[in-house]
Parts: sequence; structure tokens; C-alpha cells
Amino acid sequence: YTLLMFSLTFIFVFVYQELITFKKYKIAFMISFIISLLIYIVPLFFIIYVLNFDSRITRDILYAVYQTNIREAYEYISEFISIKYISLLFLITFIIALILFRQEKQETQKIEKSLLLFIIITFLSIVITQFSQFSQFKLPKFLYESVDKYYQELSSFKEIQNKRTIGKIKFSAGKQNGGETYVIVIGESLNKKHMGLYGYLRDTTPSLSKIKQNSELMVFTNIYSNHVHTTNVLSLALTEANQYNSKKYYDSLSIIEVLKKANIKTYWLTNQSLYGKWNNIVSVIGTEADKVVSLNNPMGIVNIMRKYDGALIDEVKKALNEKTDKNKVIFVHLYGNHQGYKSRYPNDKYSIYTEKLKEGEFGSTAVMYGDNVNYYDNSVVYNDHVISSILTLLQEQKGIRGFIYMPDHAEDVIRHRAHNIQRFTFEMTQIPMIAWFSKSYQQKYSEKYQTLLEHTDTLFSNDMLYDTLLGIFDVKTDKYNPKYDFSSQQYHLSAHEALMNHGRKHYDDKDNYIYWQKRNTQYLNDMNQTGRIFPSKVDTIGKLQNIWNEGFRAFDVNIHLDDQGTLQIGKKLFLQANTSLENFFSQVDYKKIEKIKLNILNFNKTNYKTILNKLNRLERKFSIKKKAIIESH
Repeated sequence: YTLLMFSLTFIFVFVYQELITFKKYKIAFMISFIISLLIYIVPLFFIIYVLNFDSRITRDILYAVYQTNIREAYEYISEFISIKYISLLFLITFIIALILFRQEKQETQKIEKSLLLFIIITFLSIVITQFSQFSQFKLPKFLYESVDKYYQELSSFKEIQNKRTIGKIKFSAGKQNGGETYVIVIGESLNKKHMGLYGYLRDTTPSLSKIKQNSELMVFTNIYSNHVHTTNVLSLALTEANQYNSKKYYDSLSIIEVLKKANIKTYWLTNQSLYGKWNNIVSVIGTEADKVVSLNNPMGIVNIMRKYDGALIDEVKKALNEKTDKNKVIFVHLYGNHQGYKSRYPNDKYSIYTEKLKEGEFGSTAVMYGDNVNYYDNSVVYNDHVISSILTLLQEQKGIRGFIYMPDHAEDVIRHRAHNIQRFTFEMTQIPMIAWFSKSYQQKYSEKYQTLLEHTDTLFSNDMLYDTLLGIFDVKTDKYNPKYDFSSQQYHLSAHEALMNHGRKHYDDKDNYIYWQKRNTQYLNDMNQTGRIFPSKVDTIGKLQNIWNEGFRAFDVNIHLDDQGTLQIGKKLFLQANTSLENFFSQVDYKKIEKIKLNILNFNKTNYKTILNKLNRLERKFSIKKKAIIESH
């Protein structure tokens, strides 16, 4: 790269000298400035990315860049790129402009053309030699190949679609029963660990939780995303390709194509852009539907979200009311909980969480990005409103058979990493999946319904959504495999077989603490040992609710007496808890607590009476004396 930079610099000098005759018109300055930016902007982009994220740019990252509009890019930069690196970029740009401008006012020392050309050829020859023998000349090749491969895949997919449309590629699909309607809602960037429905300490899903109490809402607990970028996820989830059958999405049928072949009317209602500067696989699949409604079409490469997801509720209602003698499948693609969280909900009505986070509730890592967590949780409340409103519409209408909601991937909000594959954490894959089926569906397809009930806690990766939907819709086609259908008795996926990030990781990876905690907890539950095992340092309400939802009824907690004479959870010197032990116990059904280990960190001869009095008062309220083990240091 040093040799390359020398070469580019001398090329620039050569061009600049040729422009000297235009100095009096300032043309040399302007053209030279533009050329210098073009020469250095790409390497600077790569360097700043590595400095900021401590990881290199991969093809997946470039694909995400190609599909990002200016609005999303601005939101990402403002949230995740350090201001010092943005300042560095502007400083370098300013210095280049200043040097060039000052040079215009001075007499330029010319270098002989023959010498310049000799230097350029010499350096470039060395660079090209390195490139051919040792593949060191990676950056230009990497960019070119990434763009080329991206367009090749899209072109291949479109070409195969066209061949199927005109009948050159044969396949069969049909459905026997009529008068059926299904709604599939595809969310965006939702982590189930931020949903009250899944045990989050905040009630971020009040409407869905209420529906669950009053109807047969299926809540699946062991679902994960096959990748953490939208197009990578949906290129498999919406086609017959998946991580297990060795098919490529660009050689595969899409779910829309099969449904249309089965004479089912398809709708694609989206709040995401379909027609950007860089087209993508989701756009290609979505626009194949019989009816397409896009609420946020861009202007050129700019795409500002003009409407919130709630605007789709009316579009769903219109689609439901539209008369047809065909079966219907309505796909709804939300903007959901994508980064730029504060922009995903009406701030006047849904700015519910605004107070500073308490370490005793969320932990120290979350508190570092407290505003971000609040914005995200507010977006989850709004998302709950949108999903529950669509579901309520369906439950009120005749002919509706089923509803499924599943996002593409999750977000790592607590660590402020969003869903960047190069900063991958397993949190980014933790997605929810909920479903509802009418009484008529339960009766007509009782075996499928019962199988789904049995699979509530079964492991499932969302790249198998294609086969699952065909199974649920009862579409008969030669492009279906029951092994990948979650509603089929033939479905099976062990943790070791389960893949992530398009085969780069196994779900039972040694670093996937989410899997291992769940597995070990299940083992302890099966052995009836959860009342004898004490999860350690349960020093936040968030941790308490996590272990409680996993079935533990015993726990270890650090406590201390603060300066105001209140028993607080956590370590006084290291954790400003702001959560009393009394409030801590109130977060769960304390009558079901089997054992508590209280580590009193500042118990001494001057405060022991106060502490004992406080514990006796807690005994009168919570009856903890026979359950408690007291330890002091």
C-alpha cells in the first residue's frame, strides 16, 4: 500500500502539472482537489472503519453499504462513528484544499515529464508484480469484485425469474382449499430480550401480552436469524435456498413465485424502500407480488422515512377487504426497530422511557448507552402497537386462517453494536416469532397446528421460513422439503447441526453463551435442581428476571447498607445501584423463592443492628428468614 500511495501521488503530480495552464481560471485547483479526494477517499474510508470498529471491511459490509441510502448512512455515522474520526476526515480534506489553493498562488516547480513517467511506471510495475505474485494489491480488486459479484447474483436471480415466468423452467404448485387468507409480517432489527412478552423487565409489549392472555397466541422461544444483515437473511428466508440444502438464492424459487403458481393472490406491503440506487434481492422478490404498495419510495439515492409503520395498518385493511375468488397471502415488511431508533416512532406519543437508566436495573454496560436503550425500547412499544393492531384486524374478520410475525434479525443494543456482522455478537440473532391461527385453521389443519404447538421451544433458524410457510399454507409443490418445515413432523434441527451467518458458525459454538445457558438451565430443570443452584451475583433487576424466567428459584445477590440507611443491591464502591432490596424482591413472586444467599458487603460492628432491623422488617413483608443464607465479609 505504501508503493500504491507513492504511485497515486506521482500520478496526481503529473495531472496537476498538465493543468497549470488553467491556473488563472482556478480550474486547476478545483480539478486537482476532486482528483485528490477520489484518490484518497476509499483508503481513508477503510482506515477509519478499522480504527473505529477494530475490524476489517468484508464483502458483507460492502453489500450493506450498497443497499444503504443517504438517510440510513447518516443515522449510522451519527450513532456509531466517533466524532474524532469524522473530524480527522474533514481535517485531511481541509489541509489538501489549503495546500492546493496556496500552490495556485506560487510559481510551480515543474518536474520533467520523462522523469515523472519513469517514476510512475517503476512504482506501478512493482505494485503490479506484487499483485500478480503475492496478491498484495487487494483494495481495488476487492472493491471491483464485490460490486461485480453483487450485480452478477442479482442478474442471475432476475434471469431465472424471467425464465420461470415464460415457462422455460418447469415446476408445479397448487392448493386444494379456497377462501383462505394469511398475513406474514416481516419485522426489522427486533431483539426478543427487549420484549415484555419474552420476560424483559420493561413492559414494552403491553398489547401483545394482553392478546396472549385472551387468545391462542403462539410465542416461540428458540428462534434465531441466519445472518445479521437484512438482505442476507431474506435472500434465504424468502427463497428455497437455506444453510442446509447447498442451494444459492440466485438459483432458487422465491416464495412469491410459488404462491402465484398455486393461483394465490399475493400482496407486498412495505415501509422500506423498493427502488433505490442499488437494487437488492428483497426488492426483486417483493415486486413479483400481484399487488405492491411501497410507502417510502426514495428520491434518487435519498430515502427519508416519510411515514411510520402504523401507516401500513390501513393498507392491510384494504388488502383484507379487497374482493377476489382466490386465496390471499399478504406480506407486510416493516421499518421496525432499525437503528436510528428515535426516528422509528411518533415521539409525541411513544416517548415513554426517558429517565436515566439505573445500574441496579440494567447493569453498568447498558447505562453507558442509556439514551440509546430508551429510544430502542420506545420503538419496541410502538412496534407492539403496529403488530397488535394488524392482528386485531385479522381476528375480527372471516376467512382469516393465520398470522405470523418474525423479524429479519435482532440488535445488540446494550453493547451499542447494532447488527454489524464484523462486530458480531450472538445477541444480534435473538429474534422473536409469534403466530396466531383461527379456529377454522385449527380444525382443518389440526396436525400442522398441533405440531407447531409442540415446537414452541424447538430450535429454528429463519432461513427455513420458505418451506415453513408452504407447509402452513398447505401448498403442494415439488419445490418443498418437509425437513425444513417447522409445521411438519419431519422437521428436525439439533444445536450442532444448526448453522449461523451462512454456515460460518455453529449454533453450539463455545462462545454462544445464550445456547449454553439455556441448555444447562434445562438440564438443571430436568434434574429438579434449580432450587439448589444459586446463579451468582444477581445484582440487577434485569438479571433477576432473566434467571426467574429460566426457572431458577434460588439466587445469590450482593447487598450493602447505604448512607441513608437503606439496604441496596450491588456493590457500594463499584455499582451505584439505586435499587433497594425491598424493590428487588417485589419484582418477582417472592412466595415462590426457595433460597436466597445475601452477601452483605459492609456488615460491621457499627451498623450490624441497623442491618438486622432492616432484615427483620423484610421478613415481616416477604417471609424470607427460613429461605435466606447470610454471608458477610
